[in-house]
Amino acid sequence: MVQVADLLGLSVAEAQAWADGQGLDLSVSAEFADMSVDSGLAGRVAAQSIAPGAEIASGSSISVSLGVVRVVQIPDVTGLAEAEAMQALTGAGLVGRVDGIVSVNLLSGLGGVIAEQAPAAGADLEQDRPFPCGSVVSN
Repeated sequence: MVQVADLLGLSVAEAQAWADGQGLDLSVSAEFADMSVDSGLAGRVAAQSIAPGAEIASGSSISVSLGVVRVVQIPDVTGLAEAEAMQALTGAGLVGRVDGIVSVNLLSGLGGVIAEQAPAAGADLEQDRPFPCGSVVSN
């Protein structure tokens, strides 16, 4: 019997070397595990089919999934009403929030819209990462 190691964070080559040394068959799943940049698991083993510590017979198979960071392009939300901006951000796979209120003249017609955003439209950002979409204009 072979005790399964914790393969999380290993490269495919490292996981394969471990499996070979234990007489196990390692396969890499076609399914990726979504990870954050901060996890450090992009391109590395992020999930395994058999839990670490489990005992399996030599010659058994174990599958691993690699971590992937999904990156999306930030849409332009300036000039949109706050609700529309949040919808556009959610549709792009981002989590938006308004960071501030800017006061303008009531006659400007800009009340309730996003006045500015940072990072700029077109920049890449990790999917599902909070995004401070900018400031709402208030009359």
